[in-house]
Amino acid sequence: MWIRGLGGALVMTAAVLSAGCYESDYPLDPEPLIDLNPAVLGVWRCLPLDADPTEAPATLTVTRASRARVYDATWKDDDTPDRYEAYASVLQGTTLMNVRERDERGPTGSWTFLRYTLLRPNVLQLQVVADAGLAGVAKTATAIRAAVERERNTASFYSDVAVCARTKAEK
Repeated sequence: MWIRGLGGALVMTAAVLSAGCYESDYPLDPEPLIDLNPAVLGVWRCLPLDADPTEAPATLTVTRASRARVYDATWKDDDTPDRYEAYASVLQGTTLMNVRERDERGPTGSWTFLRYTLLRPNVLQLQVVADAGLAGVAKTATAIRAAVERERNTASFYSDVAVCARTKAEK
């Protein structure tokens, strides 16, 4: 859920998640198994793809969390910043982020599955698994993972969330 509005945002929103993203009681993997991708870390200026033309860009900040193999992500638009934790799962060669909100006490809420694509080293595309993509799937960890593995390469399985550009490093 690196994006508010989609889910309740990688990472991710990964993030302001727009309506229609799938929310799960279970992550794709129960624990983080994949190391962080350093190419995703940093500060990004993001344009939500369903935004009003006059809406200002949001800022996505992705850092290492205190837990191993976990990202800490903050999505800041005109409102109070939203915080998320995320970690990667690899399903038959496709990397998806398990993302959920967090507050000062720790993680809260359901999981959202986010796919990020580095279109260029400084351009990041964020997509979430669409609610319709897992319609009718049993609400068990095994069934959800199997359905995601089966549908992971289907374009309509995802909803576009945002396109982000890396900000310049501070001097």
